Amino acid sequence: MSRLQKVIAQINAAMARLNTSQKLLIASVAVVMAMTLLLVQLYSGKNELVPLMPGASAEDQQRALRFLQASAVTYENQGGQVMVPARAQSLILAQMAEADALPGDARILFDNLIDKQSWTLSQRQNQQLETIAVQNELAQIISKMSGIRAASVILNLPEKRSLGQPGTQPSAAATVFPTRALDQNTVDSIAQLVAGSRGIDPKNVRVIDGTTNRQHKAREEGTLAASTYLEYVAAVESRKQQQLQEMLASYIPGVIVTVHAQVDVTTRRTETNSILPEGKGSVSLLKSDQSKSREETHPTTGGEPGPRSNTREDISGFASSQGAGSKETTGDSQFQTEFGRENRIVVDPRGNPTKINAVVNIPRPYFVEVWRSRQPAAAPASTPAPAPEPPENDLQPIVTAETARIKGEVELQIDTSAGAETVKGEVQVSMIPIAPAGLGAPAVQPASILGIPTGTLAAEGLVKNIALGGLALLALSMVLVTAMRTTKREPLPSAEELVGLPPALDSGSELVGEAGEAESALTGIELTDDDMRTRKVSEQVADLVSEKPEDAARLLGRWISGS
Repeated sequence: MSRLQKVIAQINAAMARLNTSQKLLIASVAVVMAMTLLLVQLYSGKNELVPLMPGASAEDQQRALRFLQASAVTYENQGGQVMVPARAQSLILAQMAEADALPGDARILFDNLIDKQSWTLSQRQNQQLETIAVQNELAQIISKMSGIRAASVILNLPEKRSLGQPGTQPSAAATVFPTRALDQNTVDSIAQLVAGSRGIDPKNVRVIDGTTNRQHKAREEGTLAASTYLEYVAAVESRKQQQLQEMLASYIPGVIVTVHAQVDVTTRRTETNSILPEGKGSVSLLKSDQSKSREETHPTTGGEPGPRSNTREDISGFASSQGAGSKETTGDSQFQTEFGRENRIVVDPRGNPTKINAVVNIPRPYFVEVWRSRQPAAAPASTPAPAPEPPENDLQPIVTAETARIKGEVELQIDTSAGAETVKGEVQVSMIPIAPAGLGAPAVQPASILGIPTGTLAAEGLVKNIALGGLALLALSMVLVTAMRTTKREPLPSAEELVGLPPALDSGSELVGEAGEAESALTGIELTDDDMRTRKVSEQVADLVSEKPEDAARLLGRWISGS
């Protein structure tokens, strides 16, 4: 602390000897240096964008895009590829793992981790390097999850076995060090992330709590119904309540909206087996064919053409009405029919709301304002009169009409008829006699700069530009002040002040002055040779004590002992 005070005192003493122009010059140089550093940080500190999920399918890219839009994270969409800042990639993947937004098979995300692999290494060595890279990346992602301080992952990926050797299923173990009690939802997220990276069965993944030395397993799909139901109900109620609140609060101050939803989260699996008709999958093929055929024909003899005598009967002169013959046919054909089958498995995760009820409470001042707006305009008075209060008989029709209109609008917003096995929701709209506290108070606007919220990236860049411009103006003003001070003419000293001439004496006085007696400045002392020798010995002894204290101590001991 004393050294720091000495340094500060030296700086203050040095600054005190400087004039104003020199001080302004030093301040200008300091401002220019600060402006240069800010300029370098502004243009060189931009985020480098990297692919969030390199090699993922278009469907997975769209899924990640929807997650980023809902999370208000900085990103860019370059030709269907989601790009995020490099330093935030692991954090975003961790958030997606917690929200179960990663693809079911996350192996493609980790297959691109090895950027360079030497061709001199064997395939086994490259696989080992890839496994280590995947383990490190998984540990980094898990460590950035909410409530996790550090993590490490070990993957057991057995090599391919030859024929006859028993196979081993791949497994994994993740050791985490949480900052709070490790809940089951976090265990499920970690297990699903590790299992999806290398195609491991989630039941073969162990999550170990490093602080309590307890191991956990991921829950099976069937045991997720209870927590999934509550999550779906909360999500549907929050979304519908926000929609109704935005719709009604725009013109009804102090409106209160409550929503209750019933959700069907039962997963249904339908399997259909059918035989396709002929020509669309079913065919009949000839398997074998045996055929034998024989045909013989003997034509009868006929008479010669032309006239002849009929005195003699000759049978050759008459033609037979039909000829004699023989025909033998044998056939044996066998056909094989193949039926086309269609096996269709449809998994419907459901999750659709089956019934939504809504309750809307409207303050009485809203109906009063509607009644006042329908009254005829009164003549302007010199002194403003208080606003009239409507009679209950006149206000009741307005309440009935407005509640019916609002009820119809709300029913359209909570319609669930598009889903299967749904029930029409109920809507209750009523008037509350007292306005909620704070009704009519001006809404608190978020802090902004030139109309831009301070939390956005645009405002951050605007603040940097304004700071940079302010420093530039400050430096320019200091340079101008320094230039003005250096060009200002200082008054020159007179000849008497430069030479130091004495003042003129009065010529009328004869006595100039009288010198007084004073002692001499130095008194002469005569030194003998012994005195000089003694002083020289004393100086040598002092040098010996300061430079070689051990030798001086030994010499003094010898003098004392008289040796």
